[in-house]
Formats: sequence, C-alpha cells, structure tokens
Amino acid sequence: MELPDKWTELEDCLKRTMDQHKIPGTAVAVAEKGRIVYERGFGTRDRSFGATVDPSTIFGIASVSKSFTALAIMILQEEGRLSVHDLVVERLPGFRLAGTPATDVRIHHLLNHTTGLPSLRGLFSVMKESMKGYPKWDDSEQDREEEGEAPDMSTFAGHLKYLADENADLLGEPGKYFSYSNDSYAVLGAIIERVAGTSYYDFMKDRVFGAIGMGQTAFRVDDAQSLGNLSAIYLNNKQEETLDVPRYQECGAYDAGGGIKSTVKDLVKCGSMYAGRGVLEGERIVSAEAIKAMYEPLYQIGRNTFYGYGLQITPGYGGMTLVEHGGSLTGVSSNFGFVPERGVSVALLTNVGGAPSAAMWLYAMNTALGLPLEMKRSEEPHYEAGPEQLSRFVGCYKSGEGADLTIAFKDEALAIRFTGLEFPLRASDDRTLVYTVKGQDRTARFYFGESGQVWAVFHGLRMIRKVEQR
Repeated sequence: MELPDKWTELEDCLKRTMDQHKIPGTAVAVAEKGRIVYERGFGTRDRSFGATVDPSTIFGIASVSKSFTALAIMILQEEGRLSVHDLVVERLPGFRLAGTPATDVRIHHLLNHTTGLPSLRGLFSVMKESMKGYPKWDDSEQDREEEGEAPDMSTFAGHLKYLADENADLLGEPGKYFSYSNDSYAVLGAIIERVAGTSYYDFMKDRVFGAIGMGQTAFRVDDAQSLGNLSAIYLNNKQEETLDVPRYQECGAYDAGGGIKSTVKDLVKCGSMYAGRGVLEGERIVSAEAIKAMYEPLYQIGRNTFYGYGLQITPGYGGMTLVEHGGSLTGVSSNFGFVPERGVSVALLTNVGGAPSAAMWLYAMNTALGLPLEMKRSEEPHYEAGPEQLSRFVGCYKSGEGADLTIAFKDEALAIRFTGLEFPLRASDDRTLVYTVKGQDRTARFYFGESGQVWAVFHGLRMIRKVEQR
C-alpha cells in the first residue's frame, strides 16, 4: 500500500540521517488515540547474518527506563502505599548520602533529580565488568581505573551502602539544583522493592509492563533474547567506523534508570496510555491526576524545556505540550514521548550510541502533528559577548561519571573540548554558551558563586564542578 506523502518524506529524512551518522538500525512507531498509524524498521539489527530491523525488534531503551520507574512510584502512591512527598528515610530507614543522614531528601527530589547529588562513578563501576572487550571510542583511550575497591552494586542494598560510603560533595540542599542522577533512580528502585514487598523486577513486570500490555519488554538480556528479535549493538568510534559490541551492559541497581529492553510497538502503547491520561483501550491504568503530575514542569533544564517526574516537558510547542524522554548507552540511542492535546505518541529506537535520536524522534512527531518536519523545540538566540566576559568561562570541569570537559580560547575564539573532540562556542546569553553537534545545538550554562567566579557548568543535564588545572 502506498504511503501518504508525509510518511514518505519522513522516511527519506530518517534514511538520510542514518546514512549521515552511520546508524545501523532504527525503528519508529506512531500512534494516534491508541491506534498505530505508522510503524517501520530501517537497516539491520544484526549485520553478522543480515537480519533486518522491524517494528517488533527489541532494543535497549537506556534512560527512557526512568519514566517507567517514575510511573511505578505513581501507581504505589495511587494505592496509598507511599507519597511523593514522603521523606526517603521513612521508606528506607538508615538512608544516607556521603556519610551524613539525608533527612531532608524526599521521593519528589529523587524523581526530578534535585537531591543535591552530583554525578558519581557508580554506574561505570557496575558496568565495567560486562564492558570488558568493548571497542573503544578512541584508540588512544585508556581504561578507566577505579579509585579503591569497586563497590558491589548488583543489588539495591549494595547501592544504598555505596551512597552512604561514597565521598560525594553534595551540590546543595535538596530542591536547590537540578543535576541528572542515575543514582537517584536506583534509590527509587529500592523504595519500590521495599514498599511493594516484592522484587522491583517482578513489580515492573506485573504492575507496569503487564498492565499496559507490553509483552515484548524485559530487563534481563536473557529474557529479551528469549522473546526473539533482539538487536545487536554497535559503536561508532572517533574514526567514524561502525564496530560490533559483544554484549549489552549489565547495570545492576541502575536498571531502574536505564536497564529496560523494548520495542517501538510496546513503547507507543505506553505513550498512548499517557496521552489518554491514564486510560488505555478503555482500561484505567493510573489516574489522570497522577499522569498530569508526571509531566508538570518542575525544573527548567533548557531554553523552553523542563523536567518533571521521569519526563521532559516543552510547553507551547506549536500550541501543544511536548512530553518526552531520551536515553543513551553504548549501543543505544532512544527517544519516546507523547503530546496529550492530540493523543499522539511516538517512539524511536536505534542500536548505536551517540545517534541524534531526539532529533529523529522529533521529525516523526512533527510529521504526526502536521508541523514542519524540521521544526525545533527552541532556538538559541545570539548574544554579543566580549573577550573579558567570555574569559570567565575558561577552565576545566570534572564529572564523577567521566564527562570531563575543558573550555579554552583557541585562535581568539572560545572552544569546548571533551572526548577528544573540539567545537567552537558562541554565547546565547550572559551565562550560556552554545555549540553544534550533528546539526543540533547543545548548551553549557554556568553557575556563579558569591565572588562572581564560575564554580560549575550545567552540561548534558549534569552540573559539573570547575576544578583547578594541573
């Protein structure tokens, strides 16, 4: 059957993007008011034997998983078993951060990444063993060494002990700063397990995936493989070679923030539930109030984008509300979301890290909404800043997750450098710099102390502290 012109235009755009960015495989699905109106697979799911992607291919979804953990919390709140306003220590007695009682941290703060936790090394520690033999982004890249003995965070109990013992310099009091935290969602997994009285995985399988009818969704690689049609994963290195990755990462307690494997068909079913204000195929999964609370704009993270509970929100997008979440790991670039005013949900999954999945997803959403294909969430303005003003931003910034970056002058212009790459910078206001990667603007927003000196940068949704150069 011949496709309407709008979907043909979308397919041409997605194929161009895949070719340009060396994306082996992509799947996309679009649903309107609970009915799939478009679905398609592109490229290969396993090039070792020429297997192609289809809409039922299972991919990692990485941090899109956070929206599911947040949904589980809302289900437990609906049942009266907890409240998002509960102190975490009420649900996890003895909960501590960096060796101190975390008596002011509430579930609300975990859900919207405002506990005060900076980026920590924990996720790397958990994944390190399963990532042995992975190809490297850069041939000169050295294996990252642990500082001291690596903690065991294969369980939620082990993760809680790690948070209590880790030498973390908190950013501020709860609620003051947003800094994206995989550790916060691991704590939510522990809360779900304790409050539900069953394992986190069983609760998610029965009360979330089962309730929505997501039959091709799982956490464990073995479980995903048993369902069939699981994609292999790939890495595009610095030389732009596409390399095979031998296995998926094992995330331990961090599964609660990034461990789910799923299909675009299952994801748009969940998106339809959100867009239907908690109702799917005539069955209420959760209340409309709980769904609305999840995409209430709580903390500004971009020019016109906010974070709620496991979801990002862009109000006023073509007169509508864009609600979404993305994810990225080695072998995974994903994006998922919905527009409540139109009952539209879209999911897009790929099998390589670093792909512009958020842009590709937006092409599909724009097509479904009848908006210009390349309409963007927002545009960064141009701001004239002189050398003295720009010099305030110069320095090295270090993250516990390894997302270190340097900002310096090069040939009288400011540039940002990370992962061995360098990009020119321009100002968009008196505290924000902009650079472009793969056709998409990215920002670095700076925080100033009482002395007027920069002490941190907000980059990649994380607050990263400035450090002394050595």
